[in-house]
This record gives sequence, C-alpha cells and structure tokens, in this order.
Amino acid sequence: GALTTVEIALLGTTVSAALALPLGFLSARNVVSPPVFYPARAILNFFRSVDTLVYALVFVAAVGLGPFPGVLAVIAYTTTSLAKLYSEAIEGIERGPVDAITATGATRLQILRFGVLPQVLPLFLSYVLYRLETNIRAATILGFVGAGGIGFYLQTYLPMIHYPAASTTLLVKVGM
Repeated sequence: GALTTVEIALLGTTVSAALALPLGFLSARNVVSPPVFYPARAILNFFRSVDTLVYALVFVAAVGLGPFPGVLAVIAYTTTSLAKLYSEAIEGIERGPVDAITATGATRLQILRFGVLPQVLPLFLSYVLYRLETNIRAATILGFVGAGGIGFYLQTYLPMIHYPAASTTLLVKVGM
C-alpha cells in the first residue's frame, strides 16, 4: 500500500509537471496577450478550486476503484496548482535578459527558451518537489474513497478496531 501511494504521487506529479508547463506560460501576464491570459487564468482558478478528494470521487465513479483514479485526481489538481505557481514565477522574471535577447532579433520561442526558462527553472523544480511531498500526503487520503494506496488499509483497519494494524499503517505513513 505504501509503495502504491508513492507511485500514485510520483506518476501524478510527473505528468502534472509536464502538463502545467504550457498552461503556466498561457496564464502569465507578461508572456501572452490579455485575450489569452484572462480566460486561461479564470479556467485555472476554477479547476484549482476543486479539491483532490472531489476529483478522486469523480474519477472513482467514472473509471472504478484502484490506483488509476487516484493518479487522475492527483494529475487534475496538481496540474492547475503547478500552472498557477509557474505563471507567478514567469511573471516575476527580470526583464533585462528578455530585452537583450529580443534586441538580437530572436523569435518568440527563442525568447522564451533562452530569456525566460533559465530564470524560472530552479523555481519550477522546487515547486514540483513541494507538490510531490503534498501529493504523497494527498494520495494517502485518496485511499479512503477507493483510489488505492495505504489509505485503503487505514480505512479498513480503523472501523474494525484493529489498532495494532492501524498504528503500523500510520507509522509507515509517517515514515514516508
């Protein structure tokens, strides 16, 4: 169960980090025009307001029990959360390198690649690692609704008043 929990969090975070990259650029005020920025930011805000547990309930109902709906729930929430963090990092970049690259006649993609990305990559990595940590905790809770992982065992042992097994499960969770 602990391994499944870590797998759910790791797979969900990895996919989310990749999916959030274009969404982060689309929702950064200093990179795209207002007709793109405002709808992108509104959509991110809407989907980010839904908790991982709600996504898990929806995906368990849609695809059944097991770790797969847990991964989908982690992806759904983490993608929007990371995209918001990415966009804020992009909005906080220094204009100097971007202006210098623009002055050389670089294309829009080259400006993003060589002027923006090097400035935000360390922040992106720290955000992904932070979300991985929170997703491991979230993946535990997802087991309570049938989305696999160590939470399933915790949900099984507690109602049976099987405290030694529940305590061991909790200790494994804390160790993770």
